[in-house]
Amino acid sequence: MKTKLIKKTKKMVNFKPNLENYEKTRRSFSYKEAQKEIDFFGGKLNAAYNAVERHAKSWRKNKIALYWVGADNEKLKFTFKELDDKTNQFANLLGFLGVARGDRVFFFLTRVPELYYGFLGTLKTGAIAGTMFAAFGPQAIEDRLENSSAKVLVTELTLFDRVAKVADKLPELETILVLGDSEKIAKLELAGKKIISLTELLEKQSKEYKTHMMHPND
Repeated sequence: MKTKLIKKTKKMVNFKPNLENYEKTRRSFSYKEAQKEIDFFGGKLNAAYNAVERHAKSWRKNKIALYWVGADNEKLKFTFKELDDKTNQFANLLGFLGVARGDRVFFFLTRVPELYYGFLGTLKTGAIAGTMFAAFGPQAIEDRLENSSAKVLVTELTLFDRVAKVADKLPELETILVLGDSEKIAKLELAGKKIISLTELLEKQSKEYKTHMMHPND
């Protein structure tokens, strides 16, 4: 695979930053003012509900929410309704695995669609979603999963070997969901860990899910 280098000129990046003066902004910052920019529902909120679900229940349901272009120019698109269905399935998948509010779910993926709907689906459950760069090596993976006490990790076959090198140092990591060829995934083994094909388990889940609305202090 060849990656095209994109060169940017000064003209292309000649615009004001969103935050021009940090100190001035910090001194005048008010949470009450910031909250005016956020839509609360009954005093509660969920970022996945705000970003996807409420639109899936409105006239926007058939509008495109996500365009995806892969490394080899594969192209996919998801409407708000389709993205809501996917996030609901992922939320139900986590429930099946025993993930509860406050548990940590980490994603060690390239920028595939599963990263986006998996992250949002995790938020729907009230669990905490975390991401790791696909370029991370074993030590960086260990540091983040150990420090966060992650219970579930979502990764790809091409990245699995790096996880395998540190898995025995992560006693709180119970389940590894792997994206890729299900036959190859079935042959993977790590002592004390459940290794499951993400695609196979996701397809079995219901598209109906009641999102956990969270208190601002959660």
